Formats: sequence, C-alpha cells, structure tokens
Amino acid sequence: LTSSERIHLDGDLRCLARTCRHLLSLISSMKGSVDSLVLAVTCCLSEASST
Repeated sequence: LTSSERIHLDGDLRCLARTCRHLLSLISSMKGSVDSLVLAVTCCLSEASST
C-alpha cells in the first residue's frame, strides 16, 4: 500500500465503523428504516469520496 492508499483505507474503516454504530442505534430505536440505511450509506460514501 502507498501512504495515500493507507490513509484512504483508514478513512474507509473509520467511516464503516461510524456507519455500523449509527445503523445499530437506528435499528434498536426504529427497527431499521430503509430511508435511514440509505442515508447512512450515502453519508459514508460522500465522506469517502470527498477525501
């Protein structure tokens, strides 16, 4: 891995961890609405692509 790839990978992993925690809290509180899932994934993808 190059340093930029490693930084990108670290960012993706942090994003996935945040998204997983977010989804778990959503599932427990709302029983997992599809809109919330799409929103979380979209947010994650936009963060990943913006770096």
